[in-house]
Amino acid sequence: MRITKRSVAGLTAVAVTVVVSGAIATPAFAAYTTCTNGCYQTSSGTGSIGPAMGGSITTSQMMKRAQDWVTADGGQGVWYSQTEGWSDAAVGGPYRADCSGLVSMAWALPSSYVTGTLPQVSHELTHNGGQADYSQLQPGDALISSGHAVLFAYWANSGHTVAAVYEEHHDGVRTTGPTTDQQSISGLSSGGFLPYRYNKVTGGTGSVTLPAWPNVVQGQTGSNVLAAQYLLISHGANISADGQFGTGTAAAVEAFQKANNLGVDGQVGPLTWAKLIVQVQTGSQGDAVKAAQTELNRYGYNLSVDGDFGSGTNSAAVAFQTAHGLGVDGQVGPQTWQALVGGTP
Repeated sequence: MRITKRSVAGLTAVAVTVVVSGAIATPAFAAYTTCTNGCYQTSSGTGSIGPAMGGSITTSQMMKRAQDWVTADGGQGVWYSQTEGWSDAAVGGPYRADCSGLVSMAWALPSSYVTGTLPQVSHELTHNGGQADYSQLQPGDALISSGHAVLFAYWANSGHTVAAVYEEHHDGVRTTGPTTDQQSISGLSSGGFLPYRYNKVTGGTGSVTLPAWPNVVQGQTGSNVLAAQYLLISHGANISADGQFGTGTAAAVEAFQKANNLGVDGQVGPLTWAKLIVQVQTGSQGDAVKAAQTELNRYGYNLSVDGDFGSGTNSAAVAFQTAHGLGVDGQVGPQTWQALVGGTP
């Protein structure tokens, strides 16, 4: 991990660049396309995330679409370009691979708008006779100046003075996301950025249907097994956390089930998961934190599994909650646990 400073439209922001090991699968038919007419043509494909292009969209869908560009192209992100567009199975396209193209893609617009035309399909957030009101910002809103635009993801601090954003920067740079791209509202304001909300956003985060708890059984391997082992250890089990569901793990599950008056079958199913999870948050330490970090890493956050719930784990939890339409508090509680364990990256 390295920390760098950069200037954007008159402000200096601190960005933490996370080096990700291992590739993330690129969606089917992912491709850069050389655009005609300045890349302003109507996008031709509808992706699997969100509505038909130009339709109503929830903030959760916007966040999932924006996150796609961070994990696109083999997990590296989409290269900035004003002459090429990006398309894939998740978001459709092609959308011009620059700052306003990113916002256009996240909003599922029918074409790639520019900073001067994005306000035609959105409205400025104001108060007191037309003054810009940054306190109204919600996930999926845009901050737009005369020459640049970023997509708001969440507040990076409790005072709501630092915005975590998605952004396309300039030639030679790939899409950055909210865990690494955080900018002060005072800097954005002085740089001429105004807050806008897409006119067709509906229902806040939209209704959230949590995935079913998985059934983890003997013989299985992987992150869910490893997380279950860390949680069992946090409850006192004397087993190795190796991601292999063997006889020792099965015996530990049975002992836990007996101790908690659950049906004893040695499988980690819905009722066992519900008893096994532990709420963790900033300042928490131990094996339950390792379980949460393990699950967050399934979604590409590349955390150190060190059992220390610090700022990096908090940022990853907030980003995950934002992207999945959950209540955003940075705490890994029952709903966030279920979305992490039961969901598919």
